[in-house]
Formats: sequence, structure tokens, C-alpha cells
Amino acid sequence: MVGDQSALSPFEPSEMRCPDCRSARVGTCDVCPSCDSTAVERRDVLEHFDCGCVQPRSAFEADAGYVCPKCRTNLGSFGVDFARIGVVYDCATCSSRFGPNDRQPVCLACESGTKRTGENGLRHGSATALYEQVSQTPLLERGSE
Repeated sequence: MVGDQSALSPFEPSEMRCPDCRSARVGTCDVCPSCDSTAVERRDVLEHFDCGCVQPRSAFEADAGYVCPKCRTNLGSFGVDFARIGVVYDCATCSSRFGPNDRQPVCLACESGTKRTGENGLRHGSATALYEQVSQTPLLERGSE
């Protein structure tokens, strides 16, 4: 049922379909919001409690453990001197840094990339795949038809 999505209730089961091959095997991947590249690397972000330095883990890594890049203090115990407070993503294509909320749908059947166009569908070029309502007919009723 592709068409007017205003008729779908937000509580009705639905599935997303690929605009190219119509497969429902749609997954997600991290995509740079600046250049749409999927060449992104996830990095843990650490905070040094004493000086408040917040940087990706790689900035703290030293030959013999962790050293704060701001105050140059050797960091001892995780959870006492420093902690992981989140993640960031770095784009290898355009060097931008962004948060973890930039996931985009990708078809697992034909591997085409898609882009979200609001809450009700996907856009790929000029094609649009919409959320389609899933039949709510119980399996036992279907078998008796």
C-alpha cells in the first residue's frame, strides 16, 4: 500500500521499502551530514575529571596508558580520574565531526543508498519509498482462507 501516508496511524505496524528494488531488507549506516559519505569512524569521547578536558580517546592515548592532552597529567583509573562520556564520528572524506544521530537507511538487498525525507518515507534520486502498512491479519485466519 504505497500512497497517501496521512491515512496511516503512527501506531499501525509498517515497514520501510527500498525505492529501487522494493525490498523490505533496509538497514542503517552512519553517514556524514556534511558530504553524505559513509567513510566515517566512531570515536569514544573521554573526560578528565580534574581539568575538565573532553576529547576523543585517541587524544588521551599514550605509550603507557592515558595522558590528559590539556594538563599533561598521567591518568590512572578509569571511573576515578576519567570516564567515557559519549561518542563522536569523524568523516574521512571531508574531516567534519558530528554526533551519533546521523544514521541513514541502506538497502541490504541491492545495496542502494537512500536518504530520509521526513518521518514518512525515503528519497533516492527522484524515487520515493514510503512506509507501508503491514497486514494485521492473524496467521491462523490467513491459513483458513
